[in-house]
Amino acid sequence: MSDFSELERPSSALEKEGAHDPCQQSFTRVPHRALCFASVSDSKDVDVTVQYCVELGGGFSGTNVMVSCKLEGQFSIEWSEVKDHFPAGQCNVYTLSDNHGMPEIEWIIRGLAEQHPQVVEVAEDAVGAKLVHSLLVANNDRSVSLAVKLFKMNPRLLLGTHGQHSTNKPVFSGEGSLHIVAVNKRLAAAKAMVRTAVKHLTPAEVQEVLSQSCTGLFFAGAPMKYFGGSVMAYLSVFGLLIPVLPLLESLPDERKAALACRGKRYHKHTVLHACVMAGRVPEFDALIKYGCDEFAEDADGYSPMRLAVRMGMRDIFIHSLRHRVKTEWVWGPIAAYKLPLAGLDTEGRAGELSVMELTADSMALDNTKAMLLDSFMNGEGLAS
Repeated sequence: MSDFSELERPSSALEKEGAHDPCQQSFTRVPHRALCFASVSDSKDVDVTVQYCVELGGGFSGTNVMVSCKLEGQFSIEWSEVKDHFPAGQCNVYTLSDNHGMPEIEWIIRGLAEQHPQVVEVAEDAVGAKLVHSLLVANNDRSVSLAVKLFKMNPRLLLGTHGQHSTNKPVFSGEGSLHIVAVNKRLAAAKAMVRTAVKHLTPAEVQEVLSQSCTGLFFAGAPMKYFGGSVMAYLSVFGLLIPVLPLLESLPDERKAALACRGKRYHKHTVLHACVMAGRVPEFDALIKYGCDEFAEDADGYSPMRLAVRMGMRDIFIHSLRHRVKTEWVWGPIAAYKLPLAGLDTEGRAGELSVMELTADSMALDNTKAMLLDSFMNGEGLAS
């Protein structure tokens, strides 16, 4: 995996032709987190640093171990010796890997989560990450599988976000577990987490999970600021949304509310806007199908269609037009279509930004200007 510091972005998403496609890049944030240490979790209700007695399962059944969370830096677990089984040790959860060995770690973490859930729910390391966040950021089959098991044991862990129980950890604040599995394109984990939420949480809690939004300082920079901030935007941008949406059929109102959720602080745009910036055509079509508002404007006054035109996103623009086209009549190979002018032409309304004005702008991208050519606007490809 490449370090996030290697990723660079043009000074403006609208200055370069084409979209930013995050699905072409993989990355890890562990090096960044190592540079962002603050202070130990300041939860007032639970002492998260003391030792807790944990009864182990699996091949260690019948034994007990003393376990404590080390939170001064990256989230670590420390445990005492269990005679005849394993020595005392410590594990940085961020670095837990498939090749790490030490099978006791899983049972220690599972026992802590099951027998002392309040600790796992609130304990935060120096950058605000909880235990499950650390496992997901480790991003390997072993760590992600263990995190999914913890969610099934205690579904309320899905409600946790970075810095939720702290007042001085602003770097990754707001980021939830679904953000992490989305950006790492862990589809199986995302589906398992959503199923767990739907089955075990209240509808209001499910909506809360799906409406989490990144607000930390880390997300103000490129390319993170183009991902939309909200959980649904992340699932869209990284190609996980379409398989996840059917899992929410039993909660149509909560799904609709989550899809309408805008990012906070740095991301004043909708899920559709995030799809446009990432060039995600299938997700764009799916969002329209599920009722997303295609006329909603971002903080700069751009609807998703107008943003697609400004960025020269031909495919997104054509699909946006297709959703608006109405068939008047069909006679064999000949057909007539009706296309409403809303958003395409100002029709004399002063001050309203239109597609025609964007395409005719002398500073427009070449791809944008090409949308005025007969080869583009002769109706070809507009019929669905």
